[in-house]
Amino acid sequence: MTNRDIYCIILSEASGKPRSEVEALVEAMTGIAGRGNLDVELPDAKAQTLLADLRKELPGIRLWLEQGASMARKDWGLP
Repeated sequence: MTNRDIYCIILSEASGKPRSEVEALVEAMTGIAGRGNLDVELPDAKAQTLLADLRKELPGIRLWLEQGASMARKDWGLP
């Protein structure tokens, strides 16, 4: 499992959006911000631990996503 897989799983769970939509967004963002460490393959035990730790943070991640959406609507006039 790669960092990209983990990010997409967590963002999908936090946002309620289908993973395919999240993957498309992550791909678009890598075109802007670069790939960084997204494609690094993690050992299974480390990946599972990271997923479990991030799942504990889902309420905070949801809040972060909601705040970002609110700022986008306010600052950029997005719906």
